[in-house]
Amino acid sequence: MGFQTMQRGSFVLAGIHVESEFPGWNRKSEWLGEAFRQLDQRLADSGIQGESKYFIYHIVPWEGFIVGVEVEEGAELPPGFIAIPIPDVKYRIHAHRGPMNEQPQTFDSICASGHGEPPDGELTHFEKYDGLFDFEQDRGSFDIWIPVKTDEAERHPSDHPDISITAGPKLVAVTDKERSENYYIDVLGFTKDGCGELHRGELKLLLDEGPVSPIETAWHCYAYTRDDLQLDILYEELLSKGAFVSQEPHMTSETWKEFIVQDYDGNKIAFGANVEQRVTLGGS
Repeated sequence: MGFQTMQRGSFVLAGIHVESEFPGWNRKSEWLGEAFRQLDQRLADSGIQGESKYFIYHIVPWEGFIVGVEVEEGAELPPGFIAIPIPDVKYRIHAHRGPMNEQPQTFDSICASGHGEPPDGELTHFEKYDGLFDFEQDRGSFDIWIPVKTDEAERHPSDHPDISITAGPKLVAVTDKERSENYYIDVLGFTKDGCGELHRGELKLLLDEGPVSPIETAWHCYAYTRDDLQLDILYEELLSKGAFVSQEPHMTSETWKEFIVQDYDGNKIAFGANVEQRVTLGGS
C-alpha cells in the first residue's frame, strides 16, 4: 500500500462530538455522513468555513468520536465546539479507496507494512475528507493520518549502539472480537489506535479472533500502578463499570497488593502495586 509522510506543522481543529455510537463498518458511511451534515448545520451561522472535514477516531484521553474543521489558532469557537490541537509531528498518510466496509482491510495493510515506524498511541489519529468521498453512494477516497514515533537515535543504530527496545502488544485470543473489543474499551478503559491495538497507559493488547484454548494460569498479563492508592481507585472504577472480577484486591505479600479482572473468554489481567511505594513517594 502506498503512503506519504508529512510533518506539516501544528494546527487546530474545531469539532463537535458525534452523539451516536459507531454502528459498524457496513453503516459507517451513512453514520459519518450524517455527522458531517450536523457539523455543517452548526457551522452555517458561525462564519467558520473549512474546505476539508476531519473525523477523529483516536484521541487521548478518550473523549468519543469527533468531527471538525481546521481553524486559526486562537479563533473564537461557536458554542458547543471544542478545540483539538494537532502537534507538529510526523504523520504517515494512507489513502483509502472504496466503500467504508473495506476499511478494515486498509488498516490491516497499514499495520502489516509497518515501515519501521510504530504508530504513536498517545497522539491524535484522524481521517481527512477533501470532498472525494460520496457518503450517499458509499464510494470514493479519503486519507487516514497516523502519527508515528520518531527517534533519531533509533533511526541510526550504527551511530548509537545503545538500542532502545520497547514492548509491543500482548496478543489476546478471543472468540468474538467485536464483543471483546467493546468490553476492553467501555469497561476496562482502553483506547484503540489506527492499527487495532488497545492501549491503557503502557499496557498494550492486540485481540485475535479464533478458537480459545483454556490456559491454567493465574494471569495472562500483568500491569502496575504507581502505588496502592491508584490501585484501589482503578479497582473501584472497573468494578463500577461492570468488569468481571476474578480476584478482589488482596495482599500477596507484606508489601504487594493486587487484583485480577478477566474478559469473556477468561483472559486475565492482573494489576498490582507496592503498598510501600506511596509512603516513599509521599515523603520525597
